[in-house]
Amino acid sequence: MNYRSRCMKWNFSKNCQHPFVIGFYEYFIEDGFINIVMQYAAGGSLAGFLEGKKQRNEHLNDEAIFFYFTQMTMALDYLHKLNVVHFDLKPDNILMNTSRRILKLADFGIT
Repeated sequence: MNYRSRCMKWNFSKNCQHPFVIGFYEYFIEDGFINIVMQYAAGGSLAGFLEGKKQRNEHLNDEAIFFYFTQMTMALDYLHKLNVVHFDLKPDNILMNTSRRILKLADFGIT
């Protein structure tokens, strides 16, 4: 992806506001690299959270699965209404807040 299309992506991302989509605040180019300032997700990724549960031989209950699933479907519905498609939806690209109750969809592409 060239600089222009990346900048367009981050301009879109900065204006994209939804409770279950990670907040993007700013981007800047320095030494030929695009740097992104985004919302801090202190709970890490869903992938890390699930891996920790697996190592402890713990499972998510049905209520938690439904709760997380609902958040992600709401985020995807919002993006799709803006004609945005996420090309890499996976637990690594779903971030969590400190309490690990709120998910934030991150690292999405623009098409």
